[in-house]
Amino acid sequence: RQTLFTIEKTYILLLDVEDYERRYLLSLEGDRLALMEERKQKICDMYDNLRGKVPNQERLSDDPFVQIMCIRKGKHLVARILPFLSSEQAAEILMATARNLPFLIKKDAQDEVLPCLLRPFSLVLYHLPLGTVTSILQQLMNLPHSATVTTAANLHLTAVLQNKFGLSLLYLVLSRGEEL
Repeated sequence: RQTLFTIEKTYILLLDVEDYERRYLLSLEGDRLALMEERKQKICDMYDNLRGKVPNQERLSDDPFVQIMCIRKGKHLVARILPFLSSEQAAEILMATARNLPFLIKKDAQDEVLPCLLRPFSLVLYHLPLGTVTSILQQLMNLPHSATVTTAANLHLTAVLQNKFGLSLLYLVLSRGEEL
């Protein structure tokens, strides 16, 4: 229930942000700076809603984001928000998706909405440096830090490779890595 409320609240922010271009063109020269600041703040609020950020909290958990991504409307929301986020914020969303992909794939089995994220993720990847792309690849493949945890990594990678969205995302990341 809280997740649905967060999605609705974030959609309202998104509609406001999408409306800023029109408001900017209609505004007076003196009001434009304030409008830009307001837009920037709303984009930050959208990101904080997606990541479940609470004031005075240092470490972000993936749980609120994963809960949003388990809902059909939430996946569409993330796809629409990504173009407005900074490269760093969008990369964090992409990494959280990669980290939790097997679970998200399982939850998406009926809806099959995850593919709507491929185009926005592709645009995000285009703007990322090699180090970040490599980190995303490691998250996507769940590469272990030591040789003793290979079973979990194999299950993660198997889930990614057995799904059309997972395979497409892996291809996008590898293609971007090759370009760099």
